[in-house]
Amino acid sequence: MYKKIIMFSLLAAVIVFFIYWFYPFKPSVFLSDEQIALEIEEVIFKSNVKQVQDVIKIDEQHLFVPFITENQTYSGSYWEWKRNQWKLNWVKINL
Repeated sequence: MYKKIIMFSLLAAVIVFFIYWFYPFKPSVFLSDEQIALEIEEVIFKSNVKQVQDVIKIDEQHLFVPFITENQTYSGSYWEWKRNQWKLNWVKINL
């Protein structure tokens, strides 16, 4: 009896994990300007994001975010809704 309870609990946990991992949740609210700058800083050290200009919706799961750096260069980043969170997919800083 005890083994059946453990097996049932383990099976339920695995099912819940797979539903969470693979179920396509709708995208949540996008990041704030400060969070965007921090995410870009993690990818490109000393990118010095000064101002996020806009958040351009390409479709439900893809966004383009142009920004200006401290050196007054125009740059851009591409974001994707992946595995239930926003991920920075591409960033280009013009020098």
